Amino acid sequence: IFYAFFLVPTLILSVLNVHPFNVPAWKSFAFFGAGILGGFVVFKLLFSGPAYDAGFPVGAAIPTAIYQIFVITYAEESFFRGFMLEVGSRRGTGFGIIVSAAFFSAFHLAAYSLGGLNIVAFGFAFVMGILFGFIYLATRDFAGIGLVWGLHAAFNLVLLFG
Repeated sequence: IFYAFFLVPTLILSVLNVHPFNVPAWKSFAFFGAGILGGFVVFKLLFSGPAYDAGFPVGAAIPTAIYQIFVITYAEESFFRGFMLEVGSRRGTGFGIIVSAAFFSAFHLAAYSLGGLNIVAFGFAFVMGILFGFIYLATRDFAGIGLVWGLHAAFNLVLLFG
């Protein structure tokens, strides 16, 4: 339910007829598919090598993957890139990227710091927020949120499933 609050700014913008992504849904989903497939291969090779081990039963993996793809990463990308980055970019592109990356990393600090404050994970999430911000700005006119959403989903799935 917490992730539903990330979609509120996007819904408000939709009601006001202000759409940060002026891209047809099919195009955004096509780039999402490309992002998740390409991102999965890249992140898998970078972080865990070519071997595959799900780590837990498939019965739990499928609902977790669906939730990661269609709730968590979509809500985060809609909020941090589609809303915060767009609003922050009104004060300059660099400002928008830094602010959205800072909030993205602060949000993830709680998840990465279950055993105590994890500054390395905070820094890593900040760098990923900057990279996702640049990718979003470079592709938003033809891919909407699709490509960065797919890359984010692929990254999370590789972290979860190895």
